[in-house]
Amino acid sequence: MNRIGLLLITATVPVIAGCGTAPPVPEWKNPPPDAAPPSSWPAPAGAVASPAADFVAAVRDRLPELAIDRRPEEITELGDRACAGLAAGTRRPAVVKSLSRYGVSGPDATTLVTLAGAHHCH
Repeated sequence: MNRIGLLLITATVPVIAGCGTAPPVPEWKNPPPDAAPPSSWPAPAGAVASPAADFVAAVRDRLPELAIDRRPEEITELGDRACAGLAAGTRRPAVVKSLSRYGVSGPDATTLVTLAGAHHCH
């Protein structure tokens, strides 16, 4: 009986211990080789900025508390919403109030709508 028990333990210990092939490397440790490098901020001197980039820069300059927790795409989306409201003929106070749904306070929303009109709306 001792031989069978010893054989059983010898056979199951490597399986329990996880011997075998190493687990694959997680994807986050090996990014794809063709990944684009992150864009630089601010844009290099002499580069032509888009209206969205001008708007994002203006928001970051005038409303740093608003911009600190938002990505450029999110700031641009707020500008798009403000421009869409203004283009649809919505009164400015209503557009300002509509931005509160996105966590923008009244005074910041007023400034944001002004900046969108100056830098983002076509």
